[in-house]
Amino acid sequence: MSDKIPPLIPEICEAADVKIGGTRPWDFRIHNPNVFARVLYDGSLGLGEAYMDGWWDCDAIDDLLSCFLAVKAGFSIANHLNPANLLYILQSKFTNMQSVRRAFQVGERH
Repeated sequence: MSDKIPPLIPEICEAADVKIGGTRPWDFRIHNPNVFARVLYDGSLGLGEAYMDGWWDCDAIDDLLSCFLAVKAGFSIANHLNPANLLYILQSKFTNMQSVRRAFQVGERH
């Protein structure tokens, strides 16, 4: 998976007043570029699981979620579909984002 940010992610973040790599408490700090594909693939569940896996963090997660809820970010993905975004979403659906390390961690938990 490419670590390029799909165009709809910054659009949604801008609408919600959230910056990727910003310095405000509610801004995202990305630790794994696959987080974007995971969110596009699994939606809010993917966002939460990626947070639990340490793929991203922020200092004020409650404020971050409030920003996204205020602009109904989950619904706005459908409003931002264009050929480039659709291609990225399809790629994230058919590309295995799992690594050998991640598979081992999941196996240990189960």
